[in-house]
Amino acid sequence: MTAPETVYLRSDTKLGRDVTIEPFVVFGPKVSVADDVVIRSHSHIEGATIAAGATIGPYARLRPGARIAEGAHI
Repeated sequence: MTAPETVYLRSDTKLGRDVTIEPFVVFGPKVSVADDVVIRSHSHIEGATIAAGATIGPYARLRPGARIAEGAHI
């Protein structure tokens, strides 16, 4: 996390290894993030599963049920 004081994590958030989280990211309930994912600033994620190597954002909104494939760019 480049600015952890600006990131909101839920108690059930699951993060893999080597995940990069930029400022002002919000994790809602039931989020699972695999290894080597980059989540760019001002993204809001809830109820989503993100596979390894994906890049999310900036300004992305992932809603419940979203399944992001390995290496995808959103």
